[in-house]
Amino acid sequence: MAPGKDINATGLSYNDARGGRPFPFADKLHATHWTADRAIDFIQNNHMDSPWFLKLSFQRPHPPYDPPKRWMDYYTQMDLPQPEVGEWAKDKYKGKESTMDKTPEASSAIFPEAEIKSSRAAYAGSISFMDEQLGRVIKALKASGQYENTFILFFSDHGEMLGDQHMYRKCRPYDPLPRFHSLCGGLLKQVILRFRVANKEKNWWNFGIYFPHWRM
Repeated sequence: MAPGKDINATGLSYNDARGGRPFPFADKLHATHWTADRAIDFIQNNHMDSPWFLKLSFQRPHPPYDPPKRWMDYYTQMDLPQPEVGEWAKDKYKGKESTMDKTPEASSAIFPEAEIKSSRAAYAGSISFMDEQLGRVIKALKASGQYENTFILFFSDHGEMLGDQHMYRKCRPYDPLPRFHSLCGGLLKQVILRFRVANKEKNWWNFGIYFPHWRM
């Protein structure tokens, strides 16, 4: 994927919460870009005369948070939301101060505010870079003439604590982890919207009950 390059040159591990270490190579060498390239290749170079299924699995924004510098800089300059920390978490983790350089894979700790902001900026940058690459895939789908005849589902397996309640990573029974949004588009969006309109008065099925975080 990146001959002669160390794609782990940032020094970030795959459970690392640190920010401020953007991907040091060209976008095309990043795993997020590469994943989109594989999908575009499938769309452009396969005969689409029969039904097909494509699972496009982006590794980011799972750590390491290593988006291109332009995306990291974009969010570093923004006034990002601070983590939500309840009184119970303040009491529970009192005295557990650390730094991300000392304990980059800690699942809980009280880190300096500047480090938390840097981590959140890198996380947001990773999401925007993924969104940018997904846009390339959808553009290729439209160019192939299949966009309006394609079901698109976008979802994740979990969220990220990212400093809320002084916690990081997953495996926590708190809102930032299970309450992630799913999206649908293309033909599936039209099917669901028409279904809702057709059954508005009957009200015997409500997608909001079964999929409360779907956005269309």
